[in-house]
Amino acid sequence: MILGIVLNLAMLIGMHYINLNSRLTMWLFRSQVIFDGFGCLLTILIFWVHTIPTQDDVIKAVVCNLWYSQAAYWIAIAFSTCNLMCITLDRLLATVYCVTYRIYQTRYVVGCSIATFIYGFSIITPTILLVYYTNGTCETDVRPEFHVAFITANLHRPLWAVVYYFLPLIFLIAVNFRVIWYIRLYYRTHRTSIAPVPELLTTIVNQDLCDLHDDQGITQSRSVIKSLTIGTLTLIATMILAHSYDCGYYVFGPSLGYAYVVGSNEQLISLLITSINCLANPVILALSLPTMRTFIFAQVRKVRWNLKN
Repeated sequence: MILGIVLNLAMLIGMHYINLNSRLTMWLFRSQVIFDGFGCLLTILIFWVHTIPTQDDVIKAVVCNLWYSQAAYWIAIAFSTCNLMCITLDRLLATVYCVTYRIYQTRYVVGCSIATFIYGFSIITPTILLVYYTNGTCETDVRPEFHVAFITANLHRPLWAVVYYFLPLIFLIAVNFRVIWYIRLYYRTHRTSIAPVPELLTTIVNQDLCDLHDDQGITQSRSVIKSLTIGTLTLIATMILAHSYDCGYYVFGPSLGYAYVVGSNEQLISLLITSINCLANPVILALSLPTMRTFIFAQVRKVRWNLKN
């Protein structure tokens, strides 16, 4: 997770040295590395800080609901997941709806920010109720005698499966391949088409399609489609690998006889697997940006040259 913090910090610094020609794209990519960086940091803190000594019962209850429930960590993860959907939406807007893309960028920034916070807090707030402070002890095992926690868990599990797991995956798959299909169609017809020229994903290439009306354009189109396809499949595969274990454990574990106890060894393993997404995201996003990729390779060559001399 320390590596994840370093990678996200490096990505954040690198964003200052590249030009994407899109305020929305820059905002979303910076937000992504911040959310993922906090996710890595909170993972370390959860494994490191097992107890927070307090004397007052009110403070103990607050610590129980806010810290031992791991609500802060899951909010960071939810923000990261929703922001990935916003990045995917940015790609769609920059291609299919290119006419209004530049005009309404401020609205899109505000809309994505509001959507991210609503998404995060709406699906994470119930996790605060999954723990229960009683008799000076923070109970993290959901049992029928704790009525509020038990009812909340039964209602929250299907919501978690649909909104946190299936919705992002379906959205990423559908929107990304819609973008790929649109780019392929555009390049097949661009010589005779009079349709508005899309921005062509300033997150992927820093160049307008109107500049690509020759053989170089065909080569560039193949490069863009290949980059998008590999990046999309990698992003989706990473999300499936990282989120499936914890989501399956939380949603189906209790019905199969495996209690989901927040803070238990089994739950912490699932949390660590989920955090892999925060470590992998900056690498995937950096390699999907030609400008960022060029910058990174240039810095690596510079470091190697300095070491040799």
